[in-house]
Amino acid sequence: MNFGKLTKKFVLFVFLFFSFFLLETGIRFKEAIISGKKLFYDVVDNQPKNFEKNYSLWTKNLLLFKKRILGIDKFTKNYLDKKYQLKKHLDLIEKVTLVLPDIFAKDGEKIYYVLLQNNMELRPSGGFMGSYAKMKFKDGGLNDVFVQDIYVPDGQIIGHVDPPLPIQEAFKQGWWKLRDANWDPDFPTAAKIIDWFFQKGNEEKADGIIAINLTTVKKVLKVIGPLFLVDYNQTVDSESFYQIIQSHSEIGFFPGSTQKKDILTAVDRAFFEKIKNLKQKETLKILQIAYQDLEERQILVSFFDNYLAKTFQKFGWDGSMKKLEPSTEALINDYFYLVEANLGANKANCCIERKISHEVDFSQFGLIKEKVKINFKNTGKYKEGIPPFFWGGTYNNYLRFYFPDVAKVGKVFIESEEVKPAKILAERKEDLGLQGIGFFVQVPAQSQKTVEINYEIPRQNFSQIEKLVYKLTIQKQPGIDFFPYYFKSTKNNWYYEFKENIRKDKEIIFEVGYNK
Repeated sequence: MNFGKLTKKFVLFVFLFFSFFLLETGIRFKEAIISGKKLFYDVVDNQPKNFEKNYSLWTKNLLLFKKRILGIDKFTKNYLDKKYQLKKHLDLIEKVTLVLPDIFAKDGEKIYYVLLQNNMELRPSGGFMGSYAKMKFKDGGLNDVFVQDIYVPDGQIIGHVDPPLPIQEAFKQGWWKLRDANWDPDFPTAAKIIDWFFQKGNEEKADGIIAINLTTVKKVLKVIGPLFLVDYNQTVDSESFYQIIQSHSEIGFFPGSTQKKDILTAVDRAFFEKIKNLKQKETLKILQIAYQDLEERQILVSFFDNYLAKTFQKFGWDGSMKKLEPSTEALINDYFYLVEANLGANKANCCIERKISHEVDFSQFGLIKEKVKINFKNTGKYKEGIPPFFWGGTYNNYLRFYFPDVAKVGKVFIESEEVKPAKILAERKEDLGLQGIGFFVQVPAQSQKTVEINYEIPRQNFSQIEKLVYKLTIQKQPGIDFFPYYFKSTKNNWYYEFKENIRKDKEIIFEVGYNK
């Protein structure tokens, strides 16, 4: 067993992801499953000579399956609903199938970096990048897999790069490194910066960057059960996994140490033994996790090829910030995105809870007034980390909030104390029609802080429009499971309310002044 097999199994999940949709219907189509398995196993086993034949057979059987299932006509509502969902799944599989030759480099070579992110130390793309895997595909086969600690290429970077101001303020180090390169909240933008740092650290130029959070691994462990690590004479499960891996990776760590690789190799070996003996029910649960985490931005995929990039952006799997279209006389386009970054050099996000309220007031002529309140609660028991028992402490959070570029920022408060304008960093993303503000919020253990952000959007003659539609795009940061969100809109004696735990990007649309 070598360490690269963990990454190879990730590739196999792509096939399992496809077969999940076929199996969950309760309708077997043996030919499609067998051909799909042959296609993906030969890719992983580096058999490029078989790719074209396997791919043709897979697409043929998939098409036959679709025709057979969708051609069945029943009239029960339950069946029609299931048929509609199945069609959506099959359409998605077909679209992904079309780009497989490009992803697996059927007629060339491609390199992808898989970032293993620890979202107990939250960063804009999900978590701190501790390790990575490099995958090489050539002519439709997985030609090579190499896994490394993020600090290895970091230590080979020559020259100086000025860090973003918040990173400099937090760490006082004067330079920017690969390990902090996932700074931009738009993952396709961050991916290009990450690739640039990889190249400066003597790594090869990438064709795409994939980010996977610790959250995903823990969900899978909860399904497959405890793992026994023979080399360490320890058992890990979904609850103890983080503490054990963190302890073996961090305690006594020094540049050049292989201890992080060693513990992950032991996990890989135990994980593989479990996977070999999984029952179908357990396998389906794991596949549901993979699909869910793509949908909920816990797994991000950014390709540098324009065609692949646009395809995965349409799927909503690339971690991009959404472009805000300009408002019209009858339609208001609004945007809401909170982005946190733990710059405390600890794992405080083990213990952070957040609640958000958002108020939009249409009562004043020519003006939309908005107020956002975010309550952060640090439930950690200790003020500082106590390795190996506790890795948290004070949450030194650099908080960014993105909203329409036409808005005017008002006052910002932390616990009713106004944040001075000099402490707020402004940012613009003109190509997306957005702007952002950022500032530090420190939340010690066993305490909570409430942040309040006020802003206004000028709106001419909106009160004269008979039917004014409001559309709010909410995006959820990768690495956060969910956040409780309460929305209220008012206009004189009218109001509209919305309350939900936000687990993935969402849109709210309603007509102002009319309850339906």
